[in-house]
Amino acid sequence: TGAFTSAGNSLGSARDIKGSIDQNTQVQVQTGQTVNELIGVMNNVVTAQNVQVLQRLAAESATSQVMTYD
Repeated sequence: TGAFTSAGNSLGSARDIKGSIDQNTQVQVQTGQTVNELIGVMNNVVTAQNVQVLQRLAAESATSQVMTYD
């Protein structure tokens, strides 16, 4: 959040076109980094949910094997 705040505060303060392009590039890079971090967080959430599903399936499988009669 701090990076976006400081970048937002500096927008429009460039003295020439190159400075404006540099500021815009910095904001785009920060946005890309933030999106990548969000993707990483969501990947971790999905991985945790997959582990829960696999544990539930293993428990159900063990229960069904106990209930099998020979």
